Amino acid sequence: DSFRRTVEDAGIDVEATVAEAWTSQAVDRLDAVGLTGAAEIIAAAGAPADAAGLLGQTGNALRAAATALGGDDADAAAEALAAAQTALSDAGFADAAAEIADVDAAGLAATGYQQALFDAAGNLRQPAGFDDAALASLIFASNRRDVRDRIVNDLDLVGQTQSKGVPI
Repeated sequence: DSFRRTVEDAGIDVEATVAEAWTSQAVDRLDAVGLTGAAEIIAAAGAPADAAGLLGQTGNALRAAATALGGDDADAAAEALAAAQTALSDAGFADAAAEIADVDAAGLAATGYQQALFDAAGNLRQPAGFDDAALASLIFASNRRDVRDRIVNDLDLVGQTQSKGVPI
């Protein structure tokens, strides 16, 4: 609690910082497969959880299309692929929707869109689980590494007691 107050008194919004970091990872993941414009799409969705839902649903549409394309029913495959295109377009990825217009199951898998959408949705769900316990765990893990590194670099510290503040 003391650390949280110190951080907040310094003008740092912990939750916003965490959300920004996870959002950045989501955008990077989508950009890596060519699903550009994700930052704007996520911002337009409002809350990260809303954007996660949108991206997850879009990934589900692609999964359904991949399954249908791998089957024997050409009509079902065409319908599922059209639904995937609509989902991509509605999500804001119109270029990707056009790109998958005539792909088969292997071609759809090769885009990497489905996994990227699921990964990004997962990233955007992370801030909801970040609480004081997660903050404390993060601080503890960081300090544990710092202590370990100091001892490895100076074995004379073994058996001593030292006070050390937490850097902000």
